[in-house]
This record gives sequence, C-alpha cells and structure tokens, in this order.
Amino acid sequence: FCIHASSLFPFSPGHCTRHIFVDRGDPVSHNRECVVWSLCFLSNYSIVSADSAGKVQFWDWQTGTLLKTHPVTKCDVLTLSVNKAEDSIVAGTSEGTVVQFQLIAVKSGVADTQWVRTKTFKHHSHDVRAVIHTKSALVSGGLDAQLVIRPLMDRVETKSYEAALRKILFPHVRA
Repeated sequence: FCIHASSLFPFSPGHCTRHIFVDRGDPVSHNRECVVWSLCFLSNYSIVSADSAGKVQFWDWQTGTLLKTHPVTKCDVLTLSVNKAEDSIVAGTSEGTVVQFQLIAVKSGVADTQWVRTKTFKHHSHDVRAVIHTKSALVSGGLDAQLVIRPLMDRVETKSYEAALRKILFPHVRA
C-alpha cells in the first residue's frame, strides 16, 4: 500500500484496489486537504497514520476500517516510529512535542489490548521531524537543531534528571 493524502494503494501492478479516506477532523478544517505525513505498518496488519489534522489513527489494513483515532494536536503530526516489540509508538508534532502510545491490556488478565496515549514530552521548540524508538530510549530531532535522547525510565537504574534527559545541541554554521 502507498498513500497520497487520503488513499491507500496495494503494491499490485500499478493500480489502486482500496482507498482509505482520512477524516479531516473538525468542521472548520474540512475545506483543507488532509496530508498523511507518516505511516507505520505493524505485523498484525494494522496501519498507523500521522496527519496534518493532528491525529494518529489506527487502521485495519485488510478491511480498510478505522480502528481508533487519537487527536494529538491542533497542528500537524509529522513523524511516527514503532518499537521492535510493536507495543509502543512515538509521534513527533509540529509543536515540538513527542507523544508516546502504548498497547495496554483493557483489563488485567484479559487478552484484549488497546492503544493508549501514555506520555507527552516537550523538549523541542519547533517541528519534530524525526523520531526513533529504541529498546531503552526515545530519540527525537527537528528544526531546533537538537537531538534529544529520552531514556525510558522503567529501563533506567538510577532515576534522576540527568538520567532522564540528554540534549545534544548541534553547532550552527554561518555561511
């Protein structure tokens, strides 16, 4: 599948077999075209999309059905990254925030799970254009020339501010 604003196309000999239309959100933005900025494809045949309406959405790839919508911001959600276990996803926004979603059991002892927005971090002053979700940290970078490494605190032995956040500033070079 590939996406152009609101449609998904399977990789078949050059033609579309399914469209998935991304909701633009509130009635005010219905006149604007919704741009899909990022996608993740999960092994359970779910697609996760990030869009210019500020939403992270979960789709069933096989049926094209919208499973869940998470309104994240009134601005764009620009980038997504999923961890190797596929139980955590991070999204970067045009406001400089990084939002984490985790796949959590609906009830203790029950196999049913759902995606829940669990953490929001604001360490950037501008667009977050890249996020990486490693086993032990969230790494983000953007227009403010900072690389932010945020260890996942449940993986850190000594819990302190220094352990919780590392910012690497890139020197600006004047032409």
